[in-house]
Amino acid sequence: MDSSGQERLALALRRAKERSAGSPVAPNISPEKIREAVKGPGIRPLEDRTAPKRRRTIARMRVEELQIAGHQALSFTVGRNDCTALLGDTDGLGRDILRCVMGLEQPAAGRVLWDGTQLRARARFTTIRRWFAYIPRGGGVFDDLTVDENLRLARLSAGRGRNGVLPEGTAFNRLGGFDGAASGLPPFERLLLAIAIATLREPELVVLDDPLSNLPVETRPEMSALIADHWGGSTSLLITENTAELAMKLDAENILLDAKTRAREGPIH
Repeated sequence: MDSSGQERLALALRRAKERSAGSPVAPNISPEKIREAVKGPGIRPLEDRTAPKRRRTIARMRVEELQIAGHQALSFTVGRNDCTALLGDTDGLGRDILRCVMGLEQPAAGRVLWDGTQLRARARFTTIRRWFAYIPRGGGVFDDLTVDENLRLARLSAGRGRNGVLPEGTAFNRLGGFDGAASGLPPFERLLLAIAIATLREPELVVLDDPLSNLPVETRPEMSALIADHWGGSTSLLITENTAELAMKLDAENILLDAKTRAREGPIH
């Protein structure tokens, strides 16, 4: 890995450490500028986003369809935490967008989510890493990072930081693509391994990126049941091939979750 790649990784690790310690990530930027940057339709001001709230198993999600350099992506909000799912064939552009979302580099022209100011603000000052669960097609990773560095970055994206619990040896290698070796695992087991690695933290939502979504119909209930059993029913699994399908599933999920929340906690205020 070249020096610039090492610097970007070191910066990502430092930011994660500062987040976990509660120290500011970018002390040279005033709180007023931060609040101004994150304001927008459906976005709470920073002081409201961090206010104590009643915890729900899965909070209501807001769906917004976007176009990124001619490729579709989807943004949604889980509670007060922002998530981004890249869908479809991005022709390699997905990794560049993911780098920007993760705060590894600034977005280039034509490769922005919302606009550059909002993207940079979200990457630095909101809790994307806490809820971000992205499973790339074919186990693809950042080519300029080593296997171990990709593993560390995956842990950061899943919100576990230094507290990852999986061994750092064979799990990623068996995926094939992290070390360039072909995986001997059956496709279904490979998917399960990808999910286990990419979502080390207990997420509220797991989205499988196409073409990982191309599972046989009879396999999907088995996958959903396994995920629900593994995380005690607190995680939803969405298998989608396009933004329209995902939006419909999210709407249906919201209706169900709202009903469960009202039954358990009373009216939503």
